[in-house]
Amino acid sequence: MNPRQTEIDAVITAVRNMGSDADDLRDAAHEACHGFDCGEDNWERESVHRSLRKTYDNSGLLAAEFRARAVERMVCEHFEVKYNPEEWIFAASLETMRIFSGVPFNVWAPAIENAMETSECKELVERILNLGEDYVYEQE
Repeated sequence: MNPRQTEIDAVITAVRNMGSDADDLRDAAHEACHGFDCGEDNWERESVHRSLRKTYDNSGLLAAEFRARAVERMVCEHFEVKYNPEEWIFAASLETMRIFSGVPFNVWAPAIENAMETSECKELVERILNLGEDYVYEQE
């Protein structure tokens, strides 16, 4: 068991309390990133995705997905949770086939790594970590 499991669970619970159905840290960080991106109060998956499609054109949607993949990786690494970037890049490239007619696998890794260096992603990670801290504080 991860020694920081209580903190991890707090992040997941806080994201779920926003309406998400995320069941693990990676998914919670990913959906929280999208939730913050679209500014919605309800982070139910389909609602957030609809809002993103209304907010962004295709290039903006792709950037939002690169950002969410970067943030999920950064949050998992923060908590030392096992994260296989290649597995999730492959999943992302398959998911985007229906939206963007596919984004080549070899485009994802550098795009995610570049996104990880941005202040925007670093701020999103802090906001997500704060969700967990706020949740723990509210429970005390």
